[in-house]
Amino acid sequence: MEVDLMEMVSQQLPVLRDIALKEGKLEDAIESLLGLEKQARLAADLQATTAICLGIVDICKDAGNWRALAENVSLICKRRGQLKEAIVKTIQKCMEFVPLLPSKEEKLEYIEALRVVTAGRIHVELESARLTRILSTIREEEGKVAEAADILQEIQVETYGSMDKKEKLDFLLEQVRLCMDKGDFIRAAIINRKISTKAFDGVEFQDEKIRYYNQVVRYRLHEKDYLGVSKCYHAILHTPSVEAVEEKWIEVNSFWP
Repeated sequence: MEVDLMEMVSQQLPVLRDIALKEGKLEDAIESLLGLEKQARLAADLQATTAICLGIVDICKDAGNWRALAENVSLICKRRGQLKEAIVKTIQKCMEFVPLLPSKEEKLEYIEALRVVTAGRIHVELESARLTRILSTIREEEGKVAEAADILQEIQVETYGSMDKKEKLDFLLEQVRLCMDKGDFIRAAIINRKISTKAFDGVEFQDEKIRYYNQVVRYRLHEKDYLGVSKCYHAILHTPSVEAVEEKWIEVNSFWP
């Protein structure tokens, strides 16, 4: 007789949640859930497997046990024959909790654990990139600009098929900025070449276009290429969002001799 695993999960999950949160037996509840997860995974039941994985994540979060959450997510994702869709949903759920970590130390530990889990997994490359971006931002806020730049350069976003064009541009522009902030203008120029100006043809990319040319201005000034600087300001001036606002084009014109 075939067992309806999803029905079993729907019945067991609330019971085990109460055992974990009301009776304080988190480890016992998780152990039982992992047993159910194995049964669902071996049956290739995506719905049940995903529900159990998300249930484990939510229980650990509600118990305030971030270390247990990170450890169990790592365990879930490394299990033999784990369903890729279940991994994606689990990691995406975990991403929602990053702002909730009560201290910087716990946040860094949590982020690093998720980065280890997502490393080298194409199906969660987008989440891995976003985690790396968060870590880079934290390091920059600490005044560790060089480390922030090095961390962000780990990501070769131009190869990421799952990342949309706007976010990809944002990552590349941030990589260029951080390289210049740490004084590595050679590396900044190399990364900048990965950005095609054709990417700015759409009206939805006007902000990115202005960021791009302002950063190129900074590079050209460093190289004492004043003709290049003027070309950049010309491109900015002829951006629709600048042309439409008098204060903006007056500001850009003020840079011209």
